[in-house]
Amino acid sequence: MRKYFSNILIVCGSGRNVGKTTFVCSVINKISKNNSIAAVKISPHFHMNTKINQLVIKEKGYNIYTENQIQSKDSSLFYQAGADPVYYIETLDSCLEEAFYSVLQLIGNNKLIIIESGHLGKIIKPAFLIYLETDKSIAPEPKKHNMKEFADLTLNIIDKENPEVYNKIVVENNNWHIKHEPKV
Repeated sequence: MRKYFSNILIVCGSGRNVGKTTFVCSVINKISKNNSIAAVKISPHFHMNTKINQLVIKEKGYNIYTENQIQSKDSSLFYQAGADPVYYIETLDSCLEEAFYSVLQLIGNNKLIIIESGHLGKIIKPAFLIYLETDKSIAPEPKKHNMKEFADLTLNIIDKENPEVYNKIVVENNNWHIKHEPKV
């Protein structure tokens, strides 16, 4: 059974270039005006000499970096959008849970957190998981497609351009919620 975290929102997608980072930055920008928010980018890719001076934790199977510089990397974009602290995790899938709990100790359990991750939603149950997909004519990456079954909200890449989408995402008492439209 996946542990529930009411203070965590996860964003994942059907593949690359579906707008995950842009979406996360838009949510951070909106929410950080009235709330303190932490952000985490999780990647299964390891990069040589990535942010050595920002390395916080190095374990067998994962590295955790802090982000507080202006760059073009996704985690830096989260920081520029208003999240603080921001962490970047490089991890093997087999170490994802351990890496997540390590970064959670750095952030704390009571802080509002948004996470861009392709697989974390299989391990924990966030307040809600948003799945971004592309035009139906483009096939999703097979190992990411199955995350759609965990989604509380599925958006097409075109939907994320609609400002009303962001109005559905609200924070109350330091917990994420989806504002549902009244049924007519």
